[in-house]
Amino acid sequence: MDETQMKNISKLLLLSTLLTTATVQSASIGTYAAGGLFGTSETSGGIDQSTASVQGSRSLQVVPGFGTLGAYSYRAEAGFDTNAFAPVLRAEAIYDRHTDASDDWFISAEASAFQVYQNTSSTSNTYTISLNLHGIVDSSPSSFIDADFFVYSGANVFADSTLCGSTANSLNDLGYACGSQIASEFGGSGSEISGNGETTVPGIASFTVGAGEFFTVYGSLEASTFGGSADAFGTFTMKFEDNTDLLAVGQVSAVPLPAAAWLFISGLIGIATFARRKATV
Repeated sequence: MDETQMKNISKLLLLSTLLTTATVQSASIGTYAAGGLFGTSETSGGIDQSTASVQGSRSLQVVPGFGTLGAYSYRAEAGFDTNAFAPVLRAEAIYDRHTDASDDWFISAEASAFQVYQNTSSTSNTYTISLNLHGIVDSSPSSFIDADFFVYSGANVFADSTLCGSTANSLNDLGYACGSQIASEFGGSGSEISGNGETTVPGIASFTVGAGEFFTVYGSLEASTFGGSADAFGTFTMKFEDNTDLLAVGQVSAVPLPAAAWLFISGLIGIATFARRKATV
């Protein structure tokens, strides 16, 4: 085997290693938004995406073989609230029961997000997250708003459940979180908001994380209707009561310049101004 063949084999081995590493690399953030007729007409976001949003509408139309579909609209957003230091979710689905519509159709909008955190302290910390779900529902004949919230130990989130082994926790369209569940709120078999009118549903989750350890926060929101409206655009929020020694992995924050840097910059501006004036004399 000559030198050229050896180099080619080395390149192939290196490429294989890089591809394998990329395949199993875990993610620290993810957002997902979807909406439309039957809930999947439009999607946005994914693993490693910090924001996701969808929005759309249709006017009254005739669907061959099904009848007349009334006008509908949907919108959904998922992102990160820097003030609350946590994900924020919004969703709304509206179906206009036009007099010419032959049936009620299922329109939905959904948003979800996960964020990995680290307790950077040298001691264990107990974190408390306040939750607030606000929605307005017109159930004619059926509309609902549903929310879920979970916290899992560890920092590993993969698209492939087999990489988690027996500890794979489904994040729906955002893959799987590895680790044990250490907190949850909402969820269950029923919807958080149904019936008619405006409702606010509070929640709270507290959990303890060891020094230097990671954890993953996941939330999801769905607004759906069979002929009315479900408005949760104002919103499903999560807020840390105290984020001391807490790092949101993968989130970029603005780092203020030290005073000495500003003084240096001011000096450079002064020198440039003086040189310009001298050149014009």
